[in-house]
Parts: sequence; structure tokens; C-alpha cells
Amino acid sequence: MLLGPPVYPASNVSIGAVCKTAAGPVLLPELRLQPARCGRSARGFQSGSLLTMGYQISTARTVTWQEFAELMESVGWGGGYDKASFQRSYSAYPLVAHARADEGMLLGYVSAFSDGAFSTMLGELVVRRTAQGCGIGRALMRVVEAEFPGVPVYVKAMGEAKRFFEACGYRRPTAEMTVMFKKPSSVPR
Repeated sequence: MLLGPPVYPASNVSIGAVCKTAAGPVLLPELRLQPARCGRSARGFQSGSLLTMGYQISTARTVTWQEFAELMESVGWGGGYDKASFQRSYSAYPLVAHARADEGMLLGYVSAFSDGAFSTMLGELVVRRTAQGCGIGRALMRVVEAEFPGVPVYVKAMGEAKRFFEACGYRRPTAEMTVMFKKPSSVPR
């Protein structure tokens, strides 16, 4: 659990964010947030002009269901995110962190849970398309990794996200792994 909860302001200096874990406090010396030149190169994922953006990362539970729904829709993950479903999900994850522009707009969101020993599972990692390439996704992943130190983090990387996670040091398992799911009936038997 992060102490505070901390807000990591954008700046040109390293931030020593302290995370409280079962093993004791952990310093996040690499968490370096700064106004960033955002956008992708010609080989990247997004066209358009580059912009400069300052942002903050926080674990404060201040994201509203409307902001979450708008963020998910902005990246093409559809609509239909209602208040009750968001609140069930939001309260179920022991770790939720988000990124906000200095002006307050929600730019990114991550959720994760862990058994604290063998596996940490990433729920969602979402970064607004106009903010991709600014370091927000990496900063959110550093919060997850610091919260559960020494515990492998598993992600369901779809499409272009595979390249992002590989660039962050994640690797594919040597044995084939298939993600499977089943949505049980909502009617009790």
C-alpha cells in the first residue's frame, strides 16, 4: 500500500516516492515524471502533432465512474460502463493508480491484485491515446511493481500492447500460455 496516498507531481527531478509493502518501505528512485513531449514517431501508433504534457500519478481513489467510462471509450474499449459495475471493480482491486494532466483530466488508469508471493495480475492498464508516448504507462507499471516487489507480474497484452510491455522488460513465457475466460450466468442456479 502506498503511503499517503502519494501524488507524484511532474517535474524535472527524480521523485523519491515511498511505497509501504509487506517487506517494508520501498523507494521508487526511477519514478521520473516530467513535462513530456508526447506522440509517436512515424513507426509508432498514432499520427498527429506532438504536444507537451505535465501529469501526476496518484493512488488516491478519486476516479469517478464517468471519467473511467470516458477513458475506456477514448481508447476504443467501448461504452456501457455503469456506476455499479465500476464501483464493484474499483473496490475489488487492492491497487488502483491513475494519471491526471496538470489540468485534471484523467490520462491513465491501472488496477492490479496479487497473492503477494507467486503472482500479481494486472487488471487494466489504459492510457488515453493523446497521452501515449509520455511515460504514463511506464510510471503506472512502476507503481504496480513497487507495490508487489519480487512477485511476478502477469499481463494480458493484446495487439500493440505487446510491444509496450516488451519495451518495459516483460517477456513471453517459454511454455505456451493461453488466456481463457468464461462469463458465468448472472442467474443463480
